[in-house]
Amino acid sequence: MPVPVRPHVLCIVGPPKAAKSDLISRLVEALVSRGLRIGVVKRHAHPGFEVDRDGKDSRRYYQAGAAGVIISAPDKLALIARHVREMPLDEVVERFFADTDLVLADGYARSSAPRVIVCASARDVKDFEGEGEVVVLVDASEGGELQESDVMQVAAAIRERFGL
Repeated sequence: MPVPVRPHVLCIVGPPKAAKSDLISRLVEALVSRGLRIGVVKRHAHPGFEVDRDGKDSRRYYQAGAAGVIISAPDKLALIARHVREMPLDEVVERFFADTDLVLADGYARSSAPRVIVCASARDVKDFEGEGEVVVLVDASEGGELQESDVMQVAAAIRERFGL
C-alpha cells in the first residue's frame, strides 16, 4: 500500500498589520500560476468568529445544535463544525488539504513548521522565529508595502525549499 504524500506546510508569521495577508494572497497567485495547488489556513486566536449569515438555513441548523454543517455547491464547499479543542495545524492539513502541494498557514507562530517571518524590526524576528526553520525574512518596515520583487523572491525561496 503506498504511503500518502502529505502537503508541505509553511507558516507566515509576524506582528499584526505586518502585510502577512497581502503576502499570502500574492504568494497564492504566484504559486497557482505555476500549476501548484495551494491551501491556506487562517488561525483566529479568539473563539466565536462567524462565517455564516443570519437568516441562512445553514446558520439555523448550526444554532439548532448540529455538530457540523457543510455548505456544498458545484464550485466550493464550506464546513462549520463544533469542536472542544483547537485542532492542531498538522491535523487541519491532514484532514482538509491532502490534495494540495503546499499549505500556507497564516499565524501558528508556535508551530514547528518552517516559516516566513514578515518583520518590521529585529525584535519581530526574535519574537517569531520559534522552533521552525526560517525559510526567509520579509522586511515590512517601509510602511508594510510589499514590492512585487519581494513576493517573487519569497515564492522562489519556497519553491527551492520544498522542491516545487
